[in-house]
Amino acid sequence: MSQITLKQIAERAGTSVGTVDRALNNRGRISPSTKEKIIKIADEMGYQPNKIASALSRSKCLRIAVIYAKYPAYFVDEFTAGLKKAIEHFTHYKIEIITYRCNALDPQSQIEVIKDIDFSNIDGFSLNASGQELAPYINRISDMGIPVVTFNSDIPGTKRLFHVGMDPFMAGRVSFNLMAKMLQGKGKILAMPGFHSVLSHEERIKGFLEAARDYPNIQVIPGGEYKDRDDLAIDLVQKALAKHQDIAGIYTVSSPGVIGAGKYLSQLPKESRPIAVGYDTSQDMKQLMEKDACTFVVYQNPAAQIYYSIVYLVEYVLFGTLPSQELNFLPPQIVVRENIDYYLEGDNKFIFVN
Repeated sequence: MSQITLKQIAERAGTSVGTVDRALNNRGRISPSTKEKIIKIADEMGYQPNKIASALSRSKCLRIAVIYAKYPAYFVDEFTAGLKKAIEHFTHYKIEIITYRCNALDPQSQIEVIKDIDFSNIDGFSLNASGQELAPYINRISDMGIPVVTFNSDIPGTKRLFHVGMDPFMAGRVSFNLMAKMLQGKGKILAMPGFHSVLSHEERIKGFLEAARDYPNIQVIPGGEYKDRDDLAIDLVQKALAKHQDIAGIYTVSSPGVIGAGKYLSQLPKESRPIAVGYDTSQDMKQLMEKDACTFVVYQNPAAQIYYSIVYLVEYVLFGTLPSQELNFLPPQIVVRENIDYYLEGDNKFIFVN
């Protein structure tokens, strides 16, 4: 049901919008009978006061700063889609969402961007946190009275208020268990980290390794750090397969890892390819699945993550209300060739957004 507006109430009551505003907000001069009539009509129509509009009508323009990486585009474009959704959500309010982009998801790249931001006119800060090195910066910004939140990857133990993302440890466990069933409980799996500095990447590896304890006939081989570069992942996969020719599966913790692995595997005969697993969706991922060079991915809904982080942050700045949980996890979803189109179409990525 769409929001009932003051204009709609005014049309029903046969009064001006200003009169309706005075009646509903108990301000200004208005006759008791007109006020009673308007309140009755508003109740009948199911009018709900817009808390955000009311709060902003009494304050300055709200400025929210957001940081995320420029590359790889096939992944961060999902963040951009969620950011646009948040901007659209607040179109009619005095809220400005200012975007800052670092080159990659690594601490030094983000620190350089943070140093250039003038926080004196920022009311809230949301970032895709790249590593523990950012902790003193997050704490310093919080000490300035600016609430800080994280999305996609977290830095616990800091003064950030809350996190929006996917449970990375559980995602690692789910990935291993599915791969183990596909491999019938035996064989070698190459597990490749993206960035050691990124908590979500490390937690996915930890969850993967914990689940592996229940499968004594599966050997997990540690792979090299591909730093969210598909070209580096290609090289690391090639070297690993040259050393361990009987590798039956490859697990990567992010989209660039499995895209790099898939690009290399697509050059091999189908019958000799290991299964390959990673995260998130893109047209590149779809092509690899169609070539049988990527088996499945875990979709973590990056668009909804950034959207929720901004919406919750605005609600905190205006009303002091926090989400019911410090860690707000969206459910992971398994994507294969047969259903990937659904996740590439329009607003389907926002199925968890109210």
